[in-house]
Amino acid sequence: ELRGWQSARPGSARPPRPAGSCAGAYLAQQGHRVCIIEKELFPRVHIGESLLPNGNQALKEIGVWDKVERAGFVTKYGAEFESSDGKCRVHNVFANGLIGGCDYAYQVDRARFDQLLLDHAQEMGCEVIQGKAVSGINQVGSHYQLHVGDVTHRSQWLIDASGRSCLSTRAPRRPCASCEGGRRTSLTLAPTSSEPWSEA
Repeated sequence: ELRGWQSARPGSARPPRPAGSCAGAYLAQQGHRVCIIEKELFPRVHIGESLLPNGNQALKEIGVWDKVERAGFVTKYGAEFESSDGKCRVHNVFANGLIGGCDYAYQVDRARFDQLLLDHAQEMGCEVIQGKAVSGINQVGSHYQLHVGDVTHRSQWLIDASGRSCLSTRAPRRPCASCEGGRRTSLTLAPTSSEPWSEA
């Protein structure tokens, strides 16, 4: 019923964020049929990521928290932010935050973390296609056609987790949503009819 993808921006060194894997795992748990299309082959090199504790709940909700805890990532109990000129500094102890139960987070190796999330999404029932880029999207009636290599996939829903490349907003009749400052959103939901997705 749902088809999402992650795709790196052409010519950019920024690979996709793990949003597609998290969304896919959550939706699969709710009984939806989900396919994640990933341009890169995992694991792939990426600079580490500093997680914040408010994200822990999302990882718990999709059932991957225990795997993250066992993965051996560096535990961190706070963070310090400093302005470039050194005049302003904020020292943040996570346990003192407004939301209880968020005492720590992790500094993760993104290659391992993203692989863990993608594997978890697959274990939850998502179909995963790797090493294939979505080259185009067409809206046909109440469905979308996603062109992946020489195969066209048909979907009633679409979650674009491609980050800054925002592929779905470049498709016909999909204006780019904007927020303050003119930035694009990287998540697009496109409701259509109740028919399941299929290869066209």
